[in-house]
Amino acid sequence: SLVQKGRTVQGDDHHWTELINWLNTHDLKAQENYAHLQTLIDLDSLTNHAVLQMYFGQSGENLIAVRPQAQDGRWYWVLGNGANELGSATDLSLVPLESSAEPTDLQLLLGKLVENADYRAFLAGRTADLLNTSLSPEEMDQHIDRLASQLRPDIGFETTRWPTVSGLIETQRSGDDQPAPGKAIWERNVDALRASSQHRPQEMRQQLESALDLRGTAPVTFNESGEGDGFVVV
Repeated sequence: SLVQKGRTVQGDDHHWTELINWLNTHDLKAQENYAHLQTLIDLDSLTNHAVLQMYFGQSGENLIAVRPQAQDGRWYWVLGNGANELGSATDLSLVPLESSAEPTDLQLLLGKLVENADYRAFLAGRTADLLNTSLSPEEMDQHIDRLASQLRPDIGFETTRWPTVSGLIETQRSGDDQPAPGKAIWERNVDALRASSQHRPQEMRQQLESALDLRGTAPVTFNESGEGDGFVVV
């Protein structure tokens, strides 16, 4: 089955409806319920998905979940192509963790899960892992540079093909009747992505501390004893 934005778009909706109904009637503070939920969903996949959505400022509605057609199949999550606020907004919030009178399915899942102390610790740890590695300022800066270098040669062709669109975007942002060249707009957006990726990790840490009632962060330093000696997970 394939569920997108809370609606089944492939397969039947029996398993998804059953999951949502079960969540609404069970307390995940009870360890037996928390353990049972992990037989229904891939908790690692859901958590990675939630962290990425929070990092990029995507809407909690941007949910794509897939369940293999097997008797013991578990739901896993795929990151969609929803609106990316990183680089275009300065006040990104942790949308999937926000409470709502009409929560999205993702907000319902996370809202119920964070009631469990074990999951709160797991979410905090997984977020820290990603912010220190794949989503660190250094890694994101390199990733942005790689993508920009691949796209840069074609940007001139794009803005030549659609000059009115490029000019309209720039005029709306600056209020100037004389739009800047489209390539300059694109470079400015790339710079905005770089700037956002530098401060987003620390911003997310502070937001998560508040949302999960954590006691703060602490630096941990490890000294390498040589190559090939293993790895460390905190």
